[in-house]
Amino acid sequence: MAASVRVHLIGLLAAIVVLLITFGSLVAMGLPIVTALFGLGTGLGLIALFWNREQSHRSPLLSAVADVYRRYGLGDSNEGSPDQAPPAWPRDEMEKQPILTDVEVRTYESTHSYSTAAWLAYAASTSNMLILEPAQREAIFADVAKVIHDAGGVLEVHRRCDLYLARRTAVPV
Repeated sequence: MAASVRVHLIGLLAAIVVLLITFGSLVAMGLPIVTALFGLGTGLGLIALFWNREQSHRSPLLSAVADVYRRYGLGDSNEGSPDQAPPAWPRDEMEKQPILTDVEVRTYESTHSYSTAAWLAYAASTSNMLILEPAQREAIFADVAKVIHDAGGVLEVHRRCDLYLARRTAVPV
């Protein structure tokens, strides 16, 4: 278990003990803990949903897979390049807000290798595939599997995630 996870678990256990002593019952202790965990999960989920932008850098094989998607009328949402700067939005909107200062962008890059089966499992979980009729989805997957297999069976995807951060100031009067 990672050290940071241990530290967070120790903090959670300490909060449980303090609340249990303070409130004197498991139900009264559990409500603030559950509320805090729900709020934390909701907040982190919204941040991941609205403030991150993932871009896949282009490789010839990934471009070939994107061509298959386009042949079937599916858009390609990960049009990016390694040297492309983070987008101006949402940074420019954050900088306009009087309660936010020290706006910055942190960029995280990673490389993932997918086997044919792993890429198809990933693609099957995406909303643009889930809304398709099963026959069309299977035809797309068959074409994508052939493209990946013909190129050696491994699809390498380079990703960049831009995380937008800001410090909140006192609410203006």
